[in-house]
Amino acid sequence: MDKSRVLIQGTQHSIMFETLKKCAEVLHDKEADYGRDNFLQASITATKLVGRAVAPSTVVACLVGIKMARYAELTTRGKVPENESLHDTIIDLINYILLMERERRTDEVIRNKANKVEKAG
Repeated sequence: MDKSRVLIQGTQHSIMFETLKKCAEVLHDKEADYGRDNFLQASITATKLVGRAVAPSTVVACLVGIKMARYAELTTRGKVPENESLHDTIIDLINYILLMERERRTDEVIRNKANKVEKAG
């Protein structure tokens, strides 16, 4: 393998590691501000609004979609964003994906418990 390719990959891995560290910091700070149950509260509100059950993981999936649309807007307009950097957008997107997985697993645990109660009843 070309030495320059190895150096570039090493730099890229370092950048990825730094990005993941920043994700952890931002996630920690936002959970300190918002708490952990805000997706549950949002799902309760969404359920009332649409008249059918909306899981917390679905709420987060919607946020992923919104963030991806915003990223596309920032990268396709042909001008430099003034109020949010692309890096900040990527940090938010990574964190939303991690939160979506957390909420999906939580949904799964709740569904499994409900099924056990239903079978026992």
